[in-house]
Amino acid sequence: MQEYLHQLKVIADQLATCGAPVSEEDLILYTLSGLPSMYRPFQTSIRTRSRHDPVSLEELHTLLVCEKLSFADEVTGDSSTAFVAKK
Repeated sequence: MQEYLHQLKVIADQLATCGAPVSEEDLILYTLSGLPSMYRPFQTSIRTRSRHDPVSLEELHTLLVCEKLSFADEVTGDSSTAFVAKK
């Protein structure tokens, strides 16, 4: 995820240098649109939330990194909740 976000920043910086800056709102939309399909629920929640409470690019990056970590926890089976069965 860090690499994906870095690449987007590099492209946005290059466009700005060429005199064609990308607005933060457009960059957020491009970032969401470029995500794999497993992020679809995340995309929907951000787009829905943004109608009432806009998300900053910095906040989106933080949320995406957290979402990626969440996926990693699901794959490894890591869970912070432990259940104990007693007889």
